[in-house]
Amino acid sequence: MLKEVIDKTVILMQKSLNVLSDNLDKIRVGRASSQILSSIKISYCDNEVLLGHISTINVVDNNLIIVTPFDKSLLLEIDKAIRNKNLNSIIFRDNIKVNFPPLSVEGRQKLIKHIINESELTKISIRNIRRDSNNILQNYLKNKFITVDEEKSSLKSIQNITDKFIIDVDNIIKYKKKELLEI
Repeated sequence: MLKEVIDKTVILMQKSLNVLSDNLDKIRVGRASSQILSSIKISYCDNEVLLGHISTINVVDNNLIIVTPFDKSLLLEIDKAIRNKNLNSIIFRDNIKVNFPPLSVEGRQKLIKHIINESELTKISIRNIRRDSNNILQNYLKNKFITVDEEKSSLKSIQNITDKFIIDVDNIIKYKKKELLEI
């Protein structure tokens, strides 16, 4: 019973960390990344489909991505979706080129603020998961499913897990900030 609570806590905290990583992968850090475009949704056959599922996305160099749709009739729809994301795209015969100008110092500082905000939201999420797990343990104690010693031991384990995940968030942000500040 206690192991289940701790395991569930780890799983939920790992999911929060994964969401942070996924969100940060979509942030441009001075070089083009296919992650930036792969999450764009396109209307295709009356369904919303991810751009990465209906095209190939190739990073040519630090500032250029080429999107080649499998169905060439989607060129205009894809171009429209890319432009809606405030990205500069140009249609060629059978593909779309998306140009990423170099980030300015001011742009980098804004991204760093955004990254720090994302990390704080993740830390809040992790702490909320800890609180929920602690409440479950307190209810177990209240209903006499566990002893006081088992509760204290489990609370300490959950706190150690929480500390580990907070450190992981800080390390991810530290790496991303370093990546952003490289020119």
